[in-house]
Amino acid sequence: MSLLRQRILTSAIRFFAEKGFASTSIQDIANDCGIAKGSLYKIFSSKEDLLIEVFEFRFQYMSEQAELIRNELQLLPLQRLARETLLQLEFMAEFKFSIQDAQELQAQEGTKLGLYLSGIKAKLMNYYGDCLVHGLGEDIAPYKWDLISVYVGMMKQYTMFGHLLNNPLDPTRLSSYVVDRIEEIAVGLLRKKPQPLFDDSGVKKFIHQTMEGTQPSNENIKSDLLQQMEMAVNELVIPLSRKTELMDAVIILSEQLAEEIPRSVLVRAMLDFLSKQHELASYTGQLERILGCELRKASKNNI
Repeated sequence: MSLLRQRILTSAIRFFAEKGFASTSIQDIANDCGIAKGSLYKIFSSKEDLLIEVFEFRFQYMSEQAELIRNELQLLPLQRLARETLLQLEFMAEFKFSIQDAQELQAQEGTKLGLYLSGIKAKLMNYYGDCLVHGLGEDIAPYKWDLISVYVGMMKQYTMFGHLLNNPLDPTRLSSYVVDRIEEIAVGLLRKKPQPLFDDSGVKKFIHQTMEGTQPSNENIKSDLLQQMEMAVNELVIPLSRKTELMDAVIILSEQLAEEIPRSVLVRAMLDFLSKQHELASYTGQLERILGCELRKASKNNI
């Protein structure tokens, strides 16, 4: 990610949290970053696109941190669940204003931001389900969707109530309290074994349909990454000869990926060359993951 792009995202996160999405203007962020508004629009075509990238940036960070927590095997499952709950509370606190402001846009069926936020909700439902099963045990799997309603409801309500009373709760204390209560509910469900309120197949179908409708194709993702990489190269403060080499590599990579059967050796060589420019490593890493997934999928289909 280019330094300018990083600066814009950092500024946007702060403004959206402090002023709210609706009250923040592109001019506010441009002024804060010391650039012209037109320069910011060259990187993000709209405030909605900027908000989407802010969410994506922070959601990716939260996912990476959650993975690290799950690998802390010296902790008990409930301790890991408390750590993940704290992570989610921090995520909610950071975006409470922008999410609230974005609800009106989300309600407009078919808007880019609305579709994206629906997709994030579907991702979070899957994540919360995995989180609870890892923390409470496989036995609660039939009740995970019921537990999600209580679990997320507690996190949101306690957070909101604390702010309304101008007495925000300590996140660490709250995370422990929520996990204790959700464990007690899980024990009660396993003892009484009621019929789950939410049908597993129905929820999974909803999540699948939502994800299918909101997730861009790999081709669109690759195209966007290449476009972002080209803009990042243009922003680099480096000798012209080096910039020309990098741009040539992006063009060769774009041409190869447009081919029905790209030359894998050439693709790998261009990705390796571009990744050595640290500002481009994020883009090349994402492309490598997508291409790796496509290769594995093709191999399975050929079996």
